[in-house]
Amino acid sequence: MKKYTLRTHIILAIGAALVCATIFLVHLRSTESPRYNTPRNTSSPYQELKRTWEDIFNRAPTVAYADFIETANTLPYDQAHSLAHIVGAILYNRDGIAGLSSCTSDFAFGCYHGFAGGVIERRGITGVGEFTEACKHQENVTDCEHGIGHGLVAYLGSDKLTEALELCPPAPAGSVGGCYNGVFMEYFLSTLQRDQGVPIRKLDSEALEGPCVSGVPKKFQPACYYELPAWWRAWAAVGRTSYEEQFNVIAKRCGSVVDSHLQTICFQGAGAQIGVFSKYDMKHIQAWCSMMPESGRPACLSEALNSIASAENRPQDEPTAP
Repeated sequence: MKKYTLRTHIILAIGAALVCATIFLVHLRSTESPRYNTPRNTSSPYQELKRTWEDIFNRAPTVAYADFIETANTLPYDQAHSLAHIVGAILYNRDGIAGLSSCTSDFAFGCYHGFAGGVIERRGITGVGEFTEACKHQENVTDCEHGIGHGLVAYLGSDKLTEALELCPPAPAGSVGGCYNGVFMEYFLSTLQRDQGVPIRKLDSEALEGPCVSGVPKKFQPACYYELPAWWRAWAAVGRTSYEEQFNVIAKRCGSVVDSHLQTICFQGAGAQIGVFSKYDMKHIQAWCSMMPESGRPACLSEALNSIASAENRPQDEPTAP
């Protein structure tokens, strides 16, 4: 099992756009096969998209997943990851826990995220054990368990952050991956809750490190600090700033983290961001990691290179802001 292979998808889900833009739906419709004609309705973009793919899976279940892969490959990466969330939930609703075997690591394990969300939505907390056991039979156990974190926060609500973390499958002390990271990703970015109108968490200029300083038990702090750069970048992107400006913001904020160990983890999270938003281009990786303080450059570069090694599907289009 690769260590921390989920680092790639930590960033990619930032751009999850389930409810943004009818452009997405228009683009999606233009790529669908004629046999999938779905009538128009006045539902939200998310609900319409969900029903479209439920219909596809009902009409042609043996080829539907392959059609999803083909369609998603035509979309910007963030939208493909979001569509994978929908497909994962559909698989659980159709086939129960056995449907997990149909999920693949395509689009940064998005199918696992949506599947876990479906399990916990239907089964509540009792579904965590069932999903955890099913993950043990997957090739990438840690990445599969990452989805549990998303599902727990979406089910419990962001005000139950510590409770969600405590419900995660046990992980080594100081772990930045697996379920713990899924919890913080959902807490900061609301990737599974976009269809409910839950935006990314507001950034308080007086508390830039959110709950990472004292809001969660110490054993969960590393996973929290690893996810901070994704949150900071998402808010910097709202102002339509360039990537250079976004990573400059991250460099300054990671550099201000007092604890040296957590600061290094923050720079690792920055590297994970840079790896994907550079589209795995070494020229950009080196340039953007060089923006970090000298002490943080090795961690940034190492993690950015790790994101290349663990990437399953590299984006054909540049990732976009949420």
